[in-house]
Amino acid sequence: MSIETVRTAILKGAWKAAAQSARDSLAGGETAEAHELLGLACWWLSDIETLFESRERAYRLYLDRNEVRRAARIATWLDWDYRAFRGAPAVANGWLRRARRLLEGQHDSIEYGWLLLREADARLATDARGAAAGAAEAVALGRRHRDPDLEYIALSLEGLARVAAGEVSEGMEQLDEATAAVVAGEFTDRSAAGVACCHLITACELVRDFDRAGQWCGRVKEYCARWDHPPLFAVCRTQYAGVLISSGDWKAAERELDSAVDELARLRPGWVSLGSLGLAELRRRQGRLEEAAELFEKSATSPQGGLGLAAIALEQGVPTEAERLGRRVLRQASPGNHTARATALELMILAAAASGRADTVRAELDELEQLAAGVESEAIRASARLAAGAVAAARGDTSAARTALEDAATRFDRAGLPYDCLRARLMLAEELQTEGSIVAAASEAGAVVKQARRLGAKTLESRAAALGHSARPGGAPSSLTRREREVLTLVARGLTNRRIAGQLGVSQHTIHRHLANVFTRLGLSSRAAAVAFALRNNLG
Repeated sequence: MSIETVRTAILKGAWKAAAQSARDSLAGGETAEAHELLGLACWWLSDIETLFESRERAYRLYLDRNEVRRAARIATWLDWDYRAFRGAPAVANGWLRRARRLLEGQHDSIEYGWLLLREADARLATDARGAAAGAAEAVALGRRHRDPDLEYIALSLEGLARVAAGEVSEGMEQLDEATAAVVAGEFTDRSAAGVACCHLITACELVRDFDRAGQWCGRVKEYCARWDHPPLFAVCRTQYAGVLISSGDWKAAERELDSAVDELARLRPGWVSLGSLGLAELRRRQGRLEEAAELFEKSATSPQGGLGLAAIALEQGVPTEAERLGRRVLRQASPGNHTARATALELMILAAAASGRADTVRAELDELEQLAAGVESEAIRASARLAAGAVAAARGDTSAARTALEDAATRFDRAGLPYDCLRARLMLAEELQTEGSIVAAASEAGAVVKQARRLGAKTLESRAAALGHSARPGGAPSSLTRREREVLTLVARGLTNRRIAGQLGVSQHTIHRHLANVFTRLGLSSRAAAVAFALRNNLG
C-alpha cells in the first residue's frame, strides 16, 4: 500500500481506512512516513498506545536518516500528545526542548514555525504579549512557505494572545480571519482547524462576549460532528458550557459538562480539568460550595482553580483568605495579561473591602479601572464599577457606592450576565439598607430573591431573603449583646474568625454563631455589609 493512499484517506477524514492503509504499508517495509501517518490517524481515533508507539518510532527513524527537521516536527507533536493524553508536562517539555535543539540553524522552516507556535501556546497563560510575538513569527513563516495550516492556526493564537493582552479589536479581527479560513476549507490539517475555532471561543470567554461565543460554539460543534472528532467536540462542550453558565442556562450547562468530563477522561485525560473546572464554577454559583471546593482543589495551582477557591472563601466569610488566594493568582498573571488580571483584581478588591481594608487596594482598583477603560468589554467595565462600589461602601461614601453599584448592575445586565447582575443588585440592597433606605433595600432584595430562585443561585437567594426579612427600622448597635458588639468590632478591624476566637478565648464555632446573630439582628447578609455598618457606627 502506497503512502499516497494513506495521505488521501487522511485528507478525506477516513481515519480508520487511513490507519489500516498505514499498517498495510508497514507490513511491506518499515518507513518513518508510514509510522508518522499511522500516528496521525490514531490521534483522530484516540488509539493512544499506537499513537505514541508510531510517533516515537517515526522520530527515531527520521533521526537515523539524519532528517532532523522531520524529527523535530514529530518531537513538537509529542509535546502536545504528552500534555493532552498523559497529562505529563515534564515529559512534554523534554520533547519540546529536543525539537528546539534539532532546529538550531533551521529557523527559516515550517518545522521551526510549529515549534514557535507550541512555545507561544505554553507562554500564553503567563505572558500574553510574548505569546503574541512568538505566534506572529510563526504566522510569517507560514505565509512565506505557503503553509495555510501553520499560518492560520498561528494567526488565531496571535489573536487570542492579543485579546488577553487587552488589544481586543485587533485580536478579534485576526481570529475572525483565521476562523473564516476554517469555514472556507483552507486547512488541510483538520485538528489545526478545530484548534483555531477553539481559540476564537476562548477569546470570547476572556472578554465575556457570550453572545458571539454562543454563535461560534454552534459552528464548532457542527465542524466536530462533520469530521468525526469526539475529543475536540468534548473540549468544545466545556467551552460551550462556560457560555451557558455565564448566560444563565445552568441545566443545559450541566448536561454539556457531564458529557464532556466523561469523554475527556476516556479520550484526553490531560484535558479533563477543563470540564472539572467548569463544573466547579457551576456548583459555586449554585451555592453547592463544598462540592465546588473539592473540584477546585484538584486544580488549585491553576489560575481558574485559585480564583474559584478565593471566591468560595469570600462567600464563606473569610475575606483574608480570599485576598491571599487572589494575590497569588495575580502574581502568576503578567502585567500584559489584562483579561486574566481583571478577574483576580475584582476578587481581591471585594475581599479587602469585606475585611475593612479597602484603603490597602487603591493601586489594584486603579489598575482595574484602567483595564476597563482600555479593554472593549462591557463585562470588565461592570467588574470595575462593582469593585469601586465595594470600596466606596467600605469607606462610608454611600452616594458613590450606590451610583457605582447601580452602574455595575446595569452593565452586567447589558452584557447578558444574570448571576453577576444579581451580585451587584444584592450589594446595592445591602448598601441601601446600611444607609437607612429600608423600603428601597427590601424591594431590591425581594427582586433578587425571585430572580436568584429562577436561576438556581441558592447562596444569593438566601442572602437576599435574609436581607429582605430584616430590612426594617430598628437595626441598630443597641440591639446587639455586649459580646456581639465586641465580635463585630473585631470583624471591622479585619480579624479572621480564627483570630477573634483566639483573642476572646472561645471556639470558632461560637464566633460564627455570634456573627450569624449579628447579621440577623442588623438585617445584614454579608461580612462586608457588617464591616460597613460597624465603621458607620464607630465600632471599628
